[in-house]
Amino acid sequence: MKHVLILSLIGLLCLEEVWGQSPAKGPFGIEAVEFRKEPLPGSDKPWGKILISFTTQPEWTDGVALTVLALVEKKEGENAQRDILRGNVLYTNVSKGRSLGVLYIPPGTLARFGSPVVIQVNGAMGEEGSATFSTKPTGKVEPNWASQYNVKSGLLPIYQTPWVTIESGKYPDSVIP
Repeated sequence: MKHVLILSLIGLLCLEEVWGQSPAKGPFGIEAVEFRKEPLPGSDKPWGKILISFTTQPEWTDGVALTVLALVEKKEGENAQRDILRGNVLYTNVSKGRSLGVLYIPPGTLARFGSPVVIQVNGAMGEEGSATFSTKPTGKVEPNWASQYNVKSGLLPIYQTPWVTIESGKYPDSVIP
């Protein structure tokens, strides 16, 4: 019985390495990723919001780049279609400490492709640091899922959405390419 418990604990630690991250150990780290649905005020159509909590150690950071891959699933009867939605955002003049980043899934994209099963965020703070974070999947997901499905654009930064007038003060300044 003791051996089963020890092996179970080792297994959980290994899963944490695959699907999550430990707190930041360097100048940049991704602490958490969360998905939620929320309609715009006065609307009943939900937008998907991918919220990324990250930390930076320097007093000021010139740029933090985030690339997000979301494995989405649309179920129709017994069939399920999976695709990957991709998006990028670049924040500038990020102050030291915890910051929140965001990418959006528009209502039509959410209706067509479904909600995320797992989300992976790759982040970089110039040459000074990088980090990767993956959420725990809500269904069965292969470890190499990012190379197994069609990649489509579909995740939008705040400045490409109507949310820019409502929530722009919540996030660092984003750079429009």
